[in-house]
Formats: sequence, structure tokens, C-alpha cells
Amino acid sequence: TDASIDSLFGVPLDLSMRNFMNLGNPFSPSVQGGYESDFEGDGSTERNGEITATIAMRVTEILQNGNLFVEGRKETKVNDELQFITLSGIVRPEDISYNNTVSSDSIADLRVELSGYGVLGDKQKAGWLAGILDVAWPF
Repeated sequence: TDASIDSLFGVPLDLSMRNFMNLGNPFSPSVQGGYESDFEGDGSTERNGEITATIAMRVTEILQNGNLFVEGRKETKVNDELQFITLSGIVRPEDISYNNTVSSDSIADLRVELSGYGVLGDKQKAGWLAGILDVAWPF
């Protein structure tokens, strides 16, 4: 990140005491500055996987036709990475087995979300100061 203020209403930009004592600088109604941000990174991630999990679900809504809207979430920690699996969808009561389970291929409008955070995720984004300057820099 490279930020600069080139002119600010005629105020001296050199913070030496000599400039503060010199009140002869005229007011100038101009402000000029610059901002340049660049983010470079190197790395590689390879991920192959298959999700096999048993997740407890809650019925959050009974629809007018008797179908059930269900939601569930499971949290795991692997190698200092916290991972979340979130599922939601619509289940017909007749698809619920005798042991109170439902196969994911019997869930309509199935939504599966995999997310997480940790050491690897932290290394894949710019630092906090660069993020603040990207949002707040007025020039």
C-alpha cells in the first residue's frame, strides 16, 4: 500500500518547527493525494474430498403440505482449521426411515455449505491495515 498527501489547503506537509513558525503560507483551497494498493501472494492449495457425515437436524418449519424444513450444523477441527458443515432443505415425512434418518438424496432444495477458518485461511487475505485503507482512503 502506498498513500500520499501532496497538498492540503496550503498547510506545510513538512512537520519541521520552521514551517509551523512561518505563517506566511497562503490558504489554498486544494487537496491532492494519491493511493495505490497492490496485493500479491503465492501459494497453492489442493483439495480432494468426499463428505461423509451424520448430522443431527432440527425441524424449523412444518410446511402447509406437511413437508418439513430442516436445518443442521456440524463443527470439526482439523490441523488448527475449524470447519463447519451446514445443511438445510425440505424432507417429506415418508422419507424419514424407521431409525429417524434421512439420506441426503431425499432432501429437496438441499443446501450444503462448507466453511471454516484458521491458519491457512488467514494467510490467504490481505492484512487488516490494507483493508482499512482500501475502505477509508479519501483520495
